[in-house]
Amino acid sequence: MLPWRKQLCCTVLLAALCFGDLEQELFEQQHLGTDSVGASQRDPGEVLGCCFMISLRSALSADPSFGSVLSQLAAGKFSREQASELEFCRMVAVCLEELTQEELLQFNEGQLLQLPNSYISKSRQDSAKSLVVQMADPVWSELRVGATKMAEVLKRKTRSEAARASDGQSDTGASVAVNTGEGSR
Repeated sequence: MLPWRKQLCCTVLLAALCFGDLEQELFEQQHLGTDSVGASQRDPGEVLGCCFMISLRSALSADPSFGSVLSQLAAGKFSREQASELEFCRMVAVCLEELTQEELLQFNEGQLLQLPNSYISKSRQDSAKSLVVQMADPVWSELRVGATKMAEVLKRKTRSEAARASDGQSDTGASVAVNTGEGSR
């Protein structure tokens, strides 16, 4: 596992380790269908971490200014109903519903860098909004925790790039976990 991904998983999903049996069962029932990654195979925190990262990369590649929306999500400025209007939240929710064991393995091997195109298409359908609104409480909380951490990372990255630009240095591709390679599928 790449160091930045390991650090993110530890930071973003710390509370996922605190899932009670009932909360974990609710998450699994709500977000891990029979064709997706089974609960007995992966813990919910790993699935959420994967979905968060590949959705984040997809959102950033589509809109580099997405960091401000992420900051607002982190600050609790959106209800779930309002967040259902954000493509990023819908992408995460669709991913939680659809992610397969094979895709999770590809993510862990560094081969799945962005949300599959079929997931992006599904996230644009009205039905994806209800997935956000109906998200289990622990998942919603972790989504906001992840948004908080990544908003901070993106702010630091932006400041660093601005400082390099003012010094006349170019960015050598030292992006923080936001590789914008094309999605698979």
